[in-house]
Amino acid sequence: MRLERVTYVDIAKGFILLLVIFGHTFRDSMREAYYWCDFLYLFLYKFHGSGLFLLSGMSYAIVVQKYKTLSPMQYTKKKSKSILLPWLSYSVFIYVIFFLVSKAPMLSGALGDKGVVSPIEYLRLMLYNQNPYSFHLWYLNTLFLLSIFTFFIDKFLEDNNSKNLKLVLIIVIPAIASTVAQPWHLVTKGFVYQLPYFLIGTLINREHIENSNRKWIAVGLLSTVLLAIHTIFESEYTLSTIGNVLVFYMENILAVLVNIGIIVLCYTFSNKLVLIEKIGRNSMVYYLYHQPFCCAFLGAFLYDKLKVPVLPVIAVCMVMSIVVPYLISKIAQKTGLCKALGWFGLPS
Repeated sequence: MRLERVTYVDIAKGFILLLVIFGHTFRDSMREAYYWCDFLYLFLYKFHGSGLFLLSGMSYAIVVQKYKTLSPMQYTKKKSKSILLPWLSYSVFIYVIFFLVSKAPMLSGALGDKGVVSPIEYLRLMLYNQNPYSFHLWYLNTLFLLSIFTFFIDKFLEDNNSKNLKLVLIIVIPAIASTVAQPWHLVTKGFVYQLPYFLIGTLINREHIENSNRKWIAVGLLSTVLLAIHTIFESEYTLSTIGNVLVFYMENILAVLVNIGIIVLCYTFSNKLVLIEKIGRNSMVYYLYHQPFCCAFLGAFLYDKLKVPVLPVIAVCMVMSIVVPYLISKIAQKTGLCKALGWFGLPS
């Protein structure tokens, strides 16, 4: 099955992916030293991750009628190959790298006093979406679960019933997420937190967005300002349980509106954002390969070890997070490694 493409959806994926990478450039030590780093980090994390899931829902909806021709086993197999296999292969690859580093006398200190975790502990952390060396892989595991769950809704319910159930879940799930889901492990919590965004993505009327772009841009900008103000004053709130639930709903609504504003902007200026479209079309390449070496460890080395100022560190990490995945892709294509990577589900 060939995935149909919508240009501005790919552009929006690329744009929000760049925001995700930008958020990954901040180290804890940077956030402790500079308020603006802490603010940008907290602000971005209120909407950029949800934006990827919303766009994944939109991409799912583009080909949902073709998906519905597949059996549950066929669809699960398809998504296992495209999502779970890269998650597993890259997790194993990263562990092998860290294990080898731990055995090299000159490099083992880079892992700290505890060294590398045992294979059994690493497997447990992987399955719980707590990968200590590539935490960003939680996204793939969660995306797989959301895709399978939504497919079953669409496969076995009539269109109207499917839509109604999705609307109920979109309304009810945030109440569960903001009250009882906090102590759950990250696999379940990630699923519950991100399910409304994915479902909203499947329900978005693209024609409506395309025909009313100015209104949605204005709404998106206003929502961005409100979300930023909320981020600034959030730590000063002392709320009851009901108050926390209402604030959580407000954050969800603002995050959706911010992301819709971004999508509409990408539609409006799609002819000027060709480079970002290429990133969006190859989002798995850039998402998978930019961590942990281009952001987490490069940033820590430059900022914490070499004491390079924060702005150059962020800039270098951003550039490397684009250049390194691009080079991996090009080298694989030039050397014929695409097939070998494909065996392990790794993108090129």
